[in-house]
Amino acid sequence: MMLRNMLADRFKLVMHREKKEVSVLELVVSKGGPKLPLASSAGDLAKGVTPIGAQALRMSKVSMDAFTLMLEDFVGSPIVNRTGLTDEYRINIYFAGIEESLPDSAISPLFTALQEQLGLKLQKTNSAEDVIVVDQLEKPTAN
Repeated sequence: MMLRNMLADRFKLVMHREKKEVSVLELVVSKGGPKLPLASSAGDLAKGVTPIGAQALRMSKVSMDAFTLMLEDFVGSPIVNRTGLTDEYRINIYFAGIEESLPDSAISPLFTALQEQLGLKLQKTNSAEDVIVVDQLEKPTAN
């Protein structure tokens, strides 16, 4: 609240929130079902060998909501969790890139690796999301 007041005071910022139809990715369970082991109470780390040239995500205990947020960092776009999975899981996935694999590589891109290794799928869709609309913004006043 203090930050909002400061921005309104110094920059004459006026904004409002509204619902807007935006393009997002949604994380869903693929046709074969999830391939995710439940997280053990011992908290052991997800193990596996990462092929050379691949990126890996290894988590010993993560919810699908937290995993979705982490995927947003890799993909660079908003992702909505629509898996319906509520437990915590061990994640062990490796991939080459986001949508394209490396030339002459057997390592899958992220979208394919999610399906093959975890039984999950990212699909594009439109969704009504809250957005902030800036109505007015001015150069800051002097201190």
